[in-house]
Amino acid sequence: MTTLTVSVAASADDAYDYDLTYSDTDAHMCMGDAFGGSSNASNGFRFLNVTIPAGSTINSAFWDGYNNYGGGYATHVKTLFYCEAADNPATFSLISRPSGRTKTTANVAWDSNSGSTPDNTYFSATGTPPPDIKTCIQEVVDRGGWASGNALVVLNIGNGSDTDWQFYPYSYDGDSTHPPKLTIIYTAPSGVVVGSGLLDGLRMDRLKLVG
Repeated sequence: MTTLTVSVAASADDAYDYDLTYSDTDAHMCMGDAFGGSSNASNGFRFLNVTIPAGSTINSAFWDGYNNYGGGYATHVKTLFYCEAADNPATFSLISRPSGRTKTTANVAWDSNSGSTPDNTYFSATGTPPPDIKTCIQEVVDRGGWASGNALVVLNIGNGSDTDWQFYPYSYDGDSTHPPKLTIIYTAPSGVVVGSGLLDGLRMDRLKLVG
């Protein structure tokens, strides 16, 4: 098995929207009920250079964020994780918001529990760690157009949180040293090169040496 960790690396690669509001420059995300209780917020996180060969088996996958606000803000949060159902998705913009992206069929709930969510801590180390979203990642990697090195978007959609309750991870703009990240453990198909070089994702049994 191979472990890959990728992080959001640009301002427009994490964004949220709800109603008529859109932001890819706010210091933190809004995962749960939108500010003011108007609607469920949609959040998107785009990860570049996801070097998972086509045909791989996803053993586990975890999104993680560095918590900005803790305490009671995250007591009654209900959300769903998806991926964008796209081979190599583009970055976010006012006309290409997270809420408008095509979602995978696979989804995984992330609801808060009685555990604490202290400030300036990755959610994985709190009482409400993010869930395993391997089924969402697997659906993308199984697409016919997927190739090692493509971009991949993780979506988080509010799912009936109580009014004004959200998870508040820092965005890339808010803390570029602790941006949202994605860790995937996968098993490549037999005979496939795994690494960071030009041969990544190629089948060794189909290479022909010329000399």
